[in-house]
Amino acid sequence: IHILEKEFQFWLTNHTVEVEKDGKVYTLARYKDASQGPRPESYREDILSATFFKTDEEKESYYRELKTAAESGWDFSTRWFILNGTNRGNLTNLKTSHIIPVDLNAIMYWNAQIMYEFYRELGNGEKAVKFQTLASNWLEAVTQVLWHEEVGVWLDYDMLNNIKRDYFYPTNIAPLWTMCYHRENTSHYVAKVMKYLEKSQVMVHQGGIPTTLEHSGEQWDYPNAWPPLQYIMIMGLEQTGDSWAQDLAFEITEKWVRSNFKAFNETGAMFEKYDAIVPGGHGGGGEYEVQAGFGWTNGVIMELLDRYGKQLTTEERLASFMSASSLEASDSSSGVVAGMLTVLLALAATIAAGCIGMIVYKKRLQYSPGDRRKLCPKLCGGYTELNTFD
Repeated sequence: IHILEKEFQFWLTNHTVEVEKDGKVYTLARYKDASQGPRPESYREDILSATFFKTDEEKESYYRELKTAAESGWDFSTRWFILNGTNRGNLTNLKTSHIIPVDLNAIMYWNAQIMYEFYRELGNGEKAVKFQTLASNWLEAVTQVLWHEEVGVWLDYDMLNNIKRDYFYPTNIAPLWTMCYHRENTSHYVAKVMKYLEKSQVMVHQGGIPTTLEHSGEQWDYPNAWPPLQYIMIMGLEQTGDSWAQDLAFEITEKWVRSNFKAFNETGAMFEKYDAIVPGGHGGGGEYEVQAGFGWTNGVIMELLDRYGKQLTTEERLASFMSASSLEASDSSSGVVAGMLTVLLALAATIAAGCIGMIVYKKRLQYSPGDRRKLCPKLCGGYTELNTFD
């Protein structure tokens, strides 16, 4: 356990900042790299992209932000862009070290809580109290700084401009997953979060929950859907114990499993990321081609099959509905007419949706960074690809 404590202390020493809110100071965590030079794994690319900056100091700052974003796992995403207080811009606007992320702090709380439980079981009362206090303080900091009652969810915090980052990410509900909220108010938090998710309209996507709603061409942006983020949302909603939230968790699960199943049937592979727009479509964008395999994809799908396997089906709801309509139609002639009309309308809607999906999918297959505006001219007008930045 001393190794776990050493790791926790590393984060406390090197990755925490103080934030003042309503006259009180809170300690929270952020990602931050302090090394010099470009990323070793992308040395040439970083040297070339850094030519945009004029001074060595600016280049070093840029390198640190690239590495900080990589440390977060979200390399790269508009989540880490700050330009005039917004998430616009490109990689030259990376400011990851100036953003306090919801998920990182929810995990820090969870780690402190786990350490408290370990030391309690080991009979070390002094250490147990230490980590119990840390967990309690972290919970209060997350609640006071990152929870926004008027929005109905937790949000990242921009330290450069001292404002909330009011953008959708699946990680906005990470505190439900790590239980980093006041449990006695569970019903209040769940009601707020469910309304937030409904307002964000992320459930219209048939291939999974998108990483963001910003189409930048970066791989941790729209329309990519990543397995760990699906898991965080599903488990967070499921363990609230609220039937409304649990129904939504199952709906996300059903879409995700079906998309994975479709892709596997068509390609014989599991992918690191998928397309939230087109079920069975793999993700794209970023610095490399989509990877097949894939560790966390396999892990998430196995967990979901284990938990929900008896409820899941590979059949589309329309097929089940058509069968039910046929049975009802045999009872009366009026039922036949009504059933046929309903099925035809549903079939027409499905064909139309499929055509739209195929158009988008074909465009995605032809997509290259310079073609971004062809895919979504209205959404992407504010972005400039790094390699064309002038």
